[in-house]
Amino acid sequence: MRSILVISFLFFLTSSTAQQSIFETYSIQDGLVANQIRKITQDTEGFIWIATWEGLSKYNGHKFTNYSSSTGLTFDLINDLYIDDDQTIYVAENNHHIDVIVDNQLSTPLTDSITVNKFIKSGSATYAITDDLGILIFKNKKFYSEHHQTFKSVQDFAKINDSLFIILDSDFNAVILDKNFQVFATDKTQQVYQSISVDRENNIWLCGHNILRLLNRVQKKNSTVAFYPLPESFQSHLLKDKDIYQLFEDVDGNYWLSTLQGLIRISSPGSSQIFTTRNGLPTNLVTGLFQDREKNIWSCSQLGLVKLVMKNDFKFIMHEDGTFIENVSHLTIGEFDDVYFNNSTNIFKMGATDITCKPFGPVGVYQSIEKDPGKPAILAIANAGILVIPEQNEHALQLVSTIERNYTQAEVDSRNNIFLSSFNGIFVKPPDGSITHLALDQRITCMNLDHEGFLWAGTWESGLFRIKLDYSSSTIETEISEFSKVINNLHIRSFFIDNNRNYWIGTRYNGVIRLNQNNNGAWSILQYDKTNGLSSNWVSCFAQDENENIWVGTHNGLNKLIPEPDGYRIFNFSRLNNFFGELYSIVASKNDYLWFGGFSGLVRFHDDKVDTLTVPRVSISSATAGNQDLDIKTGPPLLNYKLGSITFEFSVPSFLNEKAILYSYRLLGATDTRWSIPKNLHNISYSGLEPGRYQFAVKAYGLNNLPGDAANFDFIISPPYWKTWWFYSIIIFVLFLILLSIYQYRINQMLKWQKARDKIATDLHDDIGSSLTNINILSELSQRHLDQPQTVENFLIRIKEEVQGSAQAMDDIIWSVNSQNDSLEETLARMRRYTSELFDGSNIKYHLHIDEKFKSRTLNMEQRRDIFLMYKEILNNICRHADAQEVYIEVHLITSVLRLSIKDNGKGFLRTNNSHGNGLRNIEQRTRKWKGTISIDSKFNHGTAIEITLPLKE
Repeated sequence: MRSILVISFLFFLTSSTAQQSIFETYSIQDGLVANQIRKITQDTEGFIWIATWEGLSKYNGHKFTNYSSSTGLTFDLINDLYIDDDQTIYVAENNHHIDVIVDNQLSTPLTDSITVNKFIKSGSATYAITDDLGILIFKNKKFYSEHHQTFKSVQDFAKINDSLFIILDSDFNAVILDKNFQVFATDKTQQVYQSISVDRENNIWLCGHNILRLLNRVQKKNSTVAFYPLPESFQSHLLKDKDIYQLFEDVDGNYWLSTLQGLIRISSPGSSQIFTTRNGLPTNLVTGLFQDREKNIWSCSQLGLVKLVMKNDFKFIMHEDGTFIENVSHLTIGEFDDVYFNNSTNIFKMGATDITCKPFGPVGVYQSIEKDPGKPAILAIANAGILVIPEQNEHALQLVSTIERNYTQAEVDSRNNIFLSSFNGIFVKPPDGSITHLALDQRITCMNLDHEGFLWAGTWESGLFRIKLDYSSSTIETEISEFSKVINNLHIRSFFIDNNRNYWIGTRYNGVIRLNQNNNGAWSILQYDKTNGLSSNWVSCFAQDENENIWVGTHNGLNKLIPEPDGYRIFNFSRLNNFFGELYSIVASKNDYLWFGGFSGLVRFHDDKVDTLTVPRVSISSATAGNQDLDIKTGPPLLNYKLGSITFEFSVPSFLNEKAILYSYRLLGATDTRWSIPKNLHNISYSGLEPGRYQFAVKAYGLNNLPGDAANFDFIISPPYWKTWWFYSIIIFVLFLILLSIYQYRINQMLKWQKARDKIATDLHDDIGSSLTNINILSELSQRHLDQPQTVENFLIRIKEEVQGSAQAMDDIIWSVNSQNDSLEETLARMRRYTSELFDGSNIKYHLHIDEKFKSRTLNMEQRRDIFLMYKEILNNICRHADAQEVYIEVHLITSVLRLSIKDNGKGFLRTNNSHGNGLRNIEQRTRKWKGTISIDSKFNHGTAIEITLPLKE
């Protein structure tokens, strides 16, 4: 049988003045633009938009993005919002302006100067009710007026049928209009209404101060407006003296009324609730309502945006007078699926369908109630004694026995023995005997009879015991086995046996322990605590539903243990519903309904299997590189390598419990591409990224602990120019050119050396070869003329001259190829020696001046040879042909230009004269070869002046 947590008698007497808050409020402190809310809606992506008195906010499940006059909005006071099919948002402001938002960015406002009070979608048409132009049709970003209208200022509007409309005029009186927008009927009672509401069946309701009316669809012309009587569901005392702002019907058929005195919910006849500041509303003044796709109810208030999670039809049970039931300690399901429970003062019964709360029984202090097994009766322990309550007639109470001590729980076996737990052990009451002590002397916290007849008992701080009952004698004999070492725990607070004969132990400090006996008789355990996701390690109660799920109540809310092949998955049910109170008892009824009672009252809820819900697709809300906001809808951006860092923000438009959504992310292209450990965070930054192509991916884990589809964002970090392909190409090309130049230079040098060799060979052939040939000829001629001494002497003189000329030519050739003579200083020294050798043996006086700048200058071999040969040629010509007495020679270095100037006072010559022609031509050719200039100035009997300038080559 089911076990129930022992609740201290003193704890029963504790009363609560504040209920568990089941509402969540978002205010300026959370990022909302303002606390005064006027309108709430949701776009197709699932994000919530909130119109306020001081701007507009968008809520993405993580943060608010705000629009106000300081960020470009035309005016702060927002009347209404309209989202068309292409997700363009039109913001109607109270100053004749309508702003436009496209892709979360303010766009060009509409040009029409219209104060729209409200946009109303009815069928295929969208109406705009205005302050000065009546009722307009809004289509294709334009406003169109239909017919001549009597009313220019309209506060609210609804379409009754194709022929009739109802409006609230400037004085908030109800008026029926025909299809031409002319008056058809008026409310002659002159009632002042607050709003017109249309439910899901297109019923039209008029709300006002202490007013709620249901419009009759059949209206008579020129008569007063007709209304239906209110349905039975609305015959509730909770509606009495309430100032109603709006009526709203949710997707489950519940009606919600926002009032000046709180939020009222009407579910069925006789089933209504009112929520006030006592339940967590920031204020009792609720002016508007909206339900999102996840069934959450959003409320407009003057102190912020209010959310109530309704996914599981989470309902607090109240007394008939509308007050909440407090300190519900024990629950049990009766024979006919009625729910029985007690608090510290009475026993109550709830109908299985109408959930009407009915107290019965004598007023007193009730400790426990149990279903009497095998009987349509409830067993109760009160200060008056042990009571049996027949379910067919709850008031036919039977007093089984008076009691002398405080018993906390009762169990009945098949022989009608009643076992009682207390602070001093376990006692037994036989059917025809008095109460006697049975076993244990410890404080008993929980007690259960299992399917084999063993009595299990958990103690306050002495562990878990199993008691074998022996009925063979006149008294019940016991054999006690201790299980404290098996479960390794002494502080037991609850005990439960499921349908599969598993034993569930709730502890004070170590969470849940499942105890199971294998086929071989060995015991095994599974343990779950806060590290596995349990809401608290103090476990107070258990239940099992029709789907074999184990429900665990703790001192910090409710948990659902879902069977899986290797154990159980824990789903924190309270975190979803924002309920974290202390739970004392849980029971499961049919059709997935469950009840739990605790310090904060009694709650019925429906298990909508939200633990199986997949999470909506995650949205990357922003990407920022350095101080640059990136467009997340376009292609991959190209980012500079100096960006520093890139930051992503992401969220999921799911509002059941934003903190329960976990996010995992990765960056493909980075060093570590693994998915991160799922956490409840909404932004991530990366810094120090190397140039390359990246893809940021993020996915969200829903309430089923499974990931949804990932959202991706590609981006490219450009490398510095020295790491680009074109820079590498240029470098390779430049290296190729350098290598080619070196190769070409090497080839040129080789050709140059080859040319020099060829030149030397040519010179040797021409100079030396011709001289040797001449010597050979002269030698032969000398032999032939041996008989002519004078002739032979002449031949020998000529042979001597040829030998000297050849030696001189050979010396010149050797000097020109010797690298030690590459300096210009060596060249000038040879020129000086040659001048001395040439003129010292003649009657010619020479003057030689050489610039001192030549010492460090080097020349290549070929230029050095050509300079010397030109110099030699000029001096030879002067010596042989000029008949000069004086020669003036100057050699200067001007920057990198050699200037050679030679003057004589000889007889001169005419350029037309062919004498010396080959020598001068050779000099001119060598000058042109080195891109130099030559100037020859010669006059007959006035000497000759030659000036040569040559750019020097190293």
